[in-house]
Amino acid sequence: MRRAHRFLVAIALLVAGVFAAGPARVAEPVEGPSEQQVAAVHKTVLALDAHVDLPAGFATEVADPGVDGKNQVDLPKMERGGVDAAVFAVFAWQQARTPEEDAKTMAIGADKLAAIRRMVEWYPSRIGLARTADEVVALNAAGRKAAIIGVLNGTVLGRNAERLDEYYAAGLRQFGFVHASHNYLADSSRPLAKNGDQATLWGGLSPLGRKLVPRLNDLGIIIDVSQLSMAAFEQTLKLTRAPIIASHSGVKALVDTARNLTDGEMRAVAAGGGVVHIVTFSAYLRGPTPEFTAKVATLREKYGAPDDAAVAKLPPERANAFQGEFFGLVRAEPKADVAQFVDSIDYAVKLIGVDHVGIGTDFEHGGGVDGFRNYGEAANVTRELLRRGYPEADIGKIWSGNWLRVFREVERLRKPDPRKR
Repeated sequence: MRRAHRFLVAIALLVAGVFAAGPARVAEPVEGPSEQQVAAVHKTVLALDAHVDLPAGFATEVADPGVDGKNQVDLPKMERGGVDAAVFAVFAWQQARTPEEDAKTMAIGADKLAAIRRMVEWYPSRIGLARTADEVVALNAAGRKAAIIGVLNGTVLGRNAERLDEYYAAGLRQFGFVHASHNYLADSSRPLAKNGDQATLWGGLSPLGRKLVPRLNDLGIIIDVSQLSMAAFEQTLKLTRAPIIASHSGVKALVDTARNLTDGEMRAVAAGGGVVHIVTFSAYLRGPTPEFTAKVATLREKYGAPDDAAVAKLPPERANAFQGEFFGLVRAEPKADVAQFVDSIDYAVKLIGVDHVGIGTDFEHGGGVDGFRNYGEAANVTRELLRRGYPEADIGKIWSGNWLRVFREVERLRKPDPRKR
């Protein structure tokens, strides 16, 4: 009851806008650090990525995870860059909500789940599947990497989430309701015109989504609020009895986009004991250049769409054409760098405290900044944190300690036999 009350208080304060920032401190920059210092600290901390996607053909001859290939994520890069654990996402784009498209989405999910499990079967001496926080730590102590299975876009489980128990038995331990576009569980912060989305479908969580929150608590699965609409976010916090995370999000105060979290949302996550993981997605880390802003204004004029609401009202073909041109402009923008990535970490630490901030790359799905384009360059993040005066203990919290703390609390609050409804 106390925990439920705490979540309700957090939401009330969020809506009122009077929640005070927690005691946070970011140390002054220091000279250096030396390469020896960086290597020593990076080797000591357990580095965990709270969200990574799978490249096309993962765990096949197209993208063998045991080979140092062209992708951002593989075992050689994890080993070279000292990345010890990652939440591998079973992800599929949300399509139109029809039986035919749902079946395709479920098939994509099944293929990706099988690929993650195939990776650990192919390379058992290098990586193992972790179903608990203790297993993540034990694998690290044994010199092996840890793979945690996550989901992003609950439609991979079916329109009634009918495969949830099957996924749980296979190792699912982190769950994000939506990606772009509304689905059967919740409204997304990014409705898609091509799917016929209006601004809202459910007014937050669907009836099924509301039932799923306590069910995920019962199973001991971490709830990920990334990409939820604000209403769905608030409703999730009211319903959960366990802390939650945002696995790959940015700071709205620094870059105003629907994908980023407001100060109030970040404070609400922290108030419930959760963690906001900052994403290495360039467009969510650095503001647009004046040239980009001018080109977007020209594009909007061309399509007669002065804002995103107007884009959603365009005929599907024109809306898709607009989105194609818009994302072409996004891709042409200069990349953010490690320093700008850590600027967002700094902001979050100052706002909600170092105990509530983590890292989620979104590699293989647009993530990556100059200096941290793949797992082989992960030590550059530790270098920048050291340069800014973060002590080793705090670097360890940001890299994995906070996520592991949430996972242990989620495990503690699960039902003894999660298969019993």
